[in-house]
Amino acid sequence: KHIIHDLAGEIAERRFDPCSVEGGAMDRDNAHYRAELIARGSADAGVHDPARESSDHQLQKQLDEQWSAIDAEMESEAERIVDEITAETEKLIDDQWPAVTAISEALLERDILTGIEVRQIIEGSRRTDR
Repeated sequence: KHIIHDLAGEIAERRFDPCSVEGGAMDRDNAHYRAELIARGSADAGVHDPARESSDHQLQKQLDEQWSAIDAEMESEAERIVDEITAETEKLIDDQWPAVTAISEALLERDILTGIEVRQIIEGSRRTDR
């Protein structure tokens, strides 16, 4: 959910006006960071590295190489996660586009919307979209 949140704003902006997004790198970086945490959670589970505390240089070197490989694997997995969730988020924005535009129009009229108002707008956009 958090990764979708990080990506949705930029994706919606890009759909509305492809020239309006000047970067969004921070949102993608946040998404990537969260995906890395997910990847680390699965990759780090059960890994014990006693040589990190050892003075044995050769063993330390071997373990450093192994950790580098694990880091590269996690980086690759994080990118895969972000790419997959980006595609899901783009589909979500496309599917919910009438609600997104209705909410943005309401926000242009009033700067603040309550949760109840947002729900009403979403429900109204679903009825008119059918």
